[in-house]
Amino acid sequence: MTAHTKLPSIREVDGRKTLLIEAEKLAKNRNNFRLWFSVGCLYGGLIVCFFTVTYVRQAEVLKMCFLPLFIMIGWLQYAIVQAMHEAIHQVSKRSKYQFFLADLLLFYAVGLKPSYRRIHWEHHKFFGSMEHDPDAVVYRRFPHSKCQLLSNLILNFFGLMAVVQLFRQHFNFQSKVAAKHHRKKHSGELNQLLILCLVQLTIAGIISLYSSWLDYVLFWLLPLLTLVKTLSYIRVLAEHGDDKNTHALRSFSGSWAARYLFGPFGFAFHAEHHWFPNVPYYKLPQLSAQIKTTGAVPKQGDALEHLSYSHAYLIYLWFCQLPWCRRKQP
Repeated sequence: MTAHTKLPSIREVDGRKTLLIEAEKLAKNRNNFRLWFSVGCLYGGLIVCFFTVTYVRQAEVLKMCFLPLFIMIGWLQYAIVQAMHEAIHQVSKRSKYQFFLADLLLFYAVGLKPSYRRIHWEHHKFFGSMEHDPDAVVYRRFPHSKCQLLSNLILNFFGLMAVVQLFRQHFNFQSKVAAKHHRKKHSGELNQLLILCLVQLTIAGIISLYSSWLDYVLFWLLPLLTLVKTLSYIRVLAEHGDDKNTHALRSFSGSWAARYLFGPFGFAFHAEHHWFPNVPYYKLPQLSAQIKTTGAVPKQGDALEHLSYSHAYLIYLWFCQLPWCRRKQP
């Protein structure tokens, strides 16, 4: 131990123990009813939106209603993606029916394979590592100019980054197929890819029965590739981005509407979630209050930024501070 090492005080140690005990209590006796009820409401909202699409198409006013319907469907899909994140942490393989429902409604339906569970756990395990954290490509490559930030938003909004992510997840195994110890894994990946295509064809078929196959492209596929990806980019950058190309842990406590727009299912308390990923999303506010009361963090050296505004406002503040073009290093 060097002379510069700062030992934690007795108060810090006691506060940390209290926090760990409280987090363990909150993680016990989980009930996923609230999660599945919320998922049901989200899918109910999607059904209403698509019946509205059918009605306005017949009334020949689809052009007038296209943008609000597109935004509403895109946000509902984005919220389903956040529900998928909660299911990764809370739905166990031991609950076979819930696990199956999560695969069907929260992964395949929004264009992801269940193998994304492993990818997300790598984000937690290797958080901050440019080599191993799959999300680091977003937050460690911080935009250092207004032009760079705008170009990143444009690339996400026009679906280019979503296509790149899809190819990385769905086809990155092809170069390793010849390796014997990977054959079983790749066979599973191919099976998941096949099921994903079948689920998407089923969604397209259901939409076509009541409306048109074009509505599947315009109101299901396109929002996933554009609006959902853009909202996800803003959220990840705001939660973990840092102008020194390192990483951060942030939580947000803006207005209810702002928090729910970018952070449904507890994403407003994302720092607390990273510390205690087994705590359900609806108990994270209690955990956050406990952290504020004790002033403790799970281990020495951890830091929490708790901002009193939303994800989008932080991006706006960064945009105002950035130069238009990146300055060249001397």
